[in-house]
Parts: sequence; structure tokens; C-alpha cells
Amino acid sequence: MTVADGRDNPGEAGRRFEEQKPATDYPIKMTGDNAAFVQSALEGILKRAGNPGPGPTATKLAVTLDDLYLEEKTYVNAEFSGGVALEVVVSGANSSTPCWKGEITGQGNNYGKVGSTETYQQTVNRALENAVFNMFRQKKFREALCLKCASS
Repeated sequence: MTVADGRDNPGEAGRRFEEQKPATDYPIKMTGDNAAFVQSALEGILKRAGNPGPGPTATKLAVTLDDLYLEEKTYVNAEFSGGVALEVVVSGANSSTPCWKGEITGQGNNYGKVGSTETYQQTVNRALENAVFNMFRQKKFREALCLKCASS
């Protein structure tokens, strides 16, 4: 699997605001290698789902992070919501021609301490889990992954 960050401003992650003052925004920033974070999360999710199975993989998965958004509404603690949009391309192990290509989205929610980096990460992970769930719900994706690309 390869992951690229296709966003125009990868450091921007969303907004934080007080429940009593929703018009006043504070930016949420991301630091570090966002593509590596997304790749690690997706690999973990797919591994827990049993994919790839044992042995050599017959397909390649290329993912581009098109959008990532976090929103934190604070009061005593905070409510978090997040979303991701991914472009996913499946191709055969020895082919550059896509067997399947699609846009996948996912959303996640959380509750926790105000400004918690761990809670931000958990919220993004939940959005990524939801995106993978939505990806596997698509019959054409499953067919490409299991049948069409495996024979390429």
C-alpha cells in the first residue's frame, strides 16, 4: 500500500470553538508525516479485518488523502467530529492499469479532554475505520480486490 497526502495545505486539520462562542474559531494543526500516519492506520485496520491474508499480495492499493477535517466543540470537556476523503486505486501486482478507482469518505466522533492530541488521533482513526468499512461495502471494490486484480 502507498499513501500520499493530496491536500493543498496538509498542516490544516480543522477548527476548535467554544460551545458558548461558536463564531470564534481556533485552528487545529497537524504536524509530522500525515501520509505515514494514514498509511499506518489503514494498514492496522486492514490487518484487523484479515486483509491481506498470508502469502504474497496479488493487488496494489494506492491511497491519496484528499481531505481530513476535525472539529472540536469545547465546554468543560469536548466533543470531537472528524471526516476523511480518500481516493483509492486498486491495481494488479504487476500492472499499472487500475482495476478499480473510487472516492471513499468516512466520519468519526469522540468525546474527551479539551485539546487532547490523543483524542484528535482517535477521532481521525474512527473516520478512517468508517471509510474502510464504506470501501468494503462497495461490490465493485470487493470484486476488483478478490477477482479482477488478482488475475492481472
